[in-house]
Amino acid sequence: MYEYQFVKVAAVWHGTILDTANYEATVDEYARGGWRLVQLLIYNPMLGLREHNLIFERPAGGGETAGALRTPSR
Repeated sequence: MYEYQFVKVAAVWHGTILDTANYEATVDEYARGGWRLVQLLIYNPMLGLREHNLIFERPAGGGETAGALRTPSR
């Protein structure tokens, strides 16, 4: 069994260049808490990318490392 976190992260643009630092930092933060990125969703990119929707998973309680895993504060 797994638990999931759904996180919206703003897309930051510098002219026509997408700055990936915002969502990369979020992925790193969640990874330190024991979460694994399983999906990055972009809803209707034809309207312009405004946010990344990240889905993370980790084993639900009871696992040998469950006590060490913490949800990042966002």
